[in-house]
Amino acid sequence: MVDRNCVLIADDHPLMRSALAQAVSQALPRSEIIEAGTLDEVVKSIRLRPPGAPPDLILLDLNMPGMSAYYGFFLLALGFPGIPVIVV
Repeated sequence: MVDRNCVLIADDHPLMRSALAQAVSQALPRSEIIEAGTLDEVVKSIRLRPPGAPPDLILLDLNMPGMSAYYGFFLLALGFPGIPVIVV
């Protein structure tokens, strides 16, 4: 049983990231939250995780730097197929 989840919040607006982080913290009190403001930061954050410990979920804004329409979504889906992505 996993007692700590990791959620990556990807949005270029700090207030939106903060609101999502607060919602995640209330729903999953023991969760680790990683924040990223660009697609490059998202990919870097995933790659910096320990081997075998990717984020459990990505909350993704489609309109942030590096996304270029659905490019970023497909990059994440194909590059990290085991991580569920929710478009915010």
